[in-house]
Formats: sequence, structure tokens, C-alpha cells
Amino acid sequence: MRAGATPRAGWRERMATALDDDRRHAWVARILAAWLRCAVASGASRIDLSTGPTGLELSFDGRPFKAAELSQPY
Repeated sequence: MRAGATPRAGWRERMATALDDDRRHAWVARILAAWLRCAVASGASRIDLSTGPTGLELSFDGRPFKAAELSQPY
């Protein structure tokens, strides 16, 4: 907490920082959720998520999508 800050003000600052962090990282959650929906739609029985030097890797074992299914993803 900052010197001279009241406990309530310190809480507000921490909450504001947490919300900023959430906003910055929310896009990652949206992308992962979209890939997980694809895994479920393909009938995957296994989903693997790993980290590496260049980022995250998500893979699953479901059936391939047909071209017609990908033309209108939503």
C-alpha cells in the first residue's frame, strides 16, 4: 500500500490493477475458449495444452471438419 493511503484506497488500487490485468489477458481466454469449442464439436476425447518457448500449443484428437462446416463458423 502507498504511504499515506487508507486501507480502502489501497483496496481500490489493487482492484483497479487486477481489472486492468484481466482486460489485457481476456483475449487469451476467448481464443482458448474458441479452440475448446472446436475440440468439443469435433468429438475430441483428448485435449492437450502445453507451453513452449514461443507460446501455447493446444491439440485435440477429434475428427477433421468438412469445408462446408468451416464456411459458417458461427
